[in-house]
Amino acid sequence: AFVLDRWQLTPNTLFEAGVHMSTYELSQDSYVAEGDSGISTDTHWLPSFHLLHHLDSKRRVRLSMSQNTREPEITDRIPHEFREGNTIWRGNGELEAELVSNIDIGYEHNFRASSSSRADRHSGLYLRAFQRIINQAILQTSRREKDTDGITELNVLQPQNSSGNAILRGAELDIELPLDDRRFSLELGAGVYRSDVQASTELPYRHRLPN
Repeated sequence: AFVLDRWQLTPNTLFEAGVHMSTYELSQDSYVAEGDSGISTDTHWLPSFHLLHHLDSKRRVRLSMSQNTREPEITDRIPHEFREGNTIWRGNGELEAELVSNIDIGYEHNFRASSSSRADRHSGLYLRAFQRIINQAILQTSRREKDTDGITELNVLQPQNSSGNAILRGAELDIELPLDDRRFSLELGAGVYRSDVQASTELPYRHRLPN
């Protein structure tokens, strides 16, 4: 469910505010052991704010702040164990959804004299910077365990929620250049991104965030 309201603050400034309800439900039935059946549910109320200001008929800036969730993969969330050689993949029934806080700043400049920046889609230059703060980021952990024989070492892989936040920052530039014939245009784009994972202890290696 989603509710959004819109206010025209000035002739050139538009403000939007809304709230989004996200609900997740996972039903688990175990045919092997009793007590492993049940239903997992998550419900989140997520706000969003958007500010759009027209500098003139061809240029505008955007500021957006919002939250969203990313649920764990079902194969990661269901308790299970899969072994191949000395490697074991384990599910984690205690996994919780990631809560992502987003901040986006964008600048648009339209090159076409017959177009307007008031259109929903930009046509020209588009510059965007963003930051994502991922609370309880899901990371793939690795640890060594002894097999039942007490001798063989096993490598156990299991997803877990990070105790700290993960931060993703980036900037993107897209430009569309109209050619002499209005039926053709040239589009170019580039982006730079950086991710960091906060931890209470020194991590043995660098973690890569999924997606």
